[in-house]
Amino acid sequence: MEWGNKGLEVIKTRHRLIISVGILSTSIGIVLAGFVGYDWFINNTGHEVLAIVSAFGILLGVQMLILSSLSSMLISLHQEQIHYMQVRLEKEKKSKK
Repeated sequence: MEWGNKGLEVIKTRHRLIISVGILSTSIGIVLAGFVGYDWFINNTGHEVLAIVSAFGILLGVQMLILSSLSSMLISLHQEQIHYMQVRLEKEKKSKK
């Protein structure tokens, strides 16, 4: 089980990285969208390229946050299954003795 614990540590580290990239991308996209909206309504200047970049940033960030929540659910499910199998194996060993 030592590799399993090491593997979970690596996954948790990557999980934090995905969350930080998701939050950063979403916040940059929202700031750019705010700038594009402000410039559009106040100065009547269009920024089509910045609007596309901001939409891409928001979508990428939201997808990263969803991916991180799904990965945490998979990690917890995997840990529960390993625990259940270990308990079952210990019960079988005790019943054979």
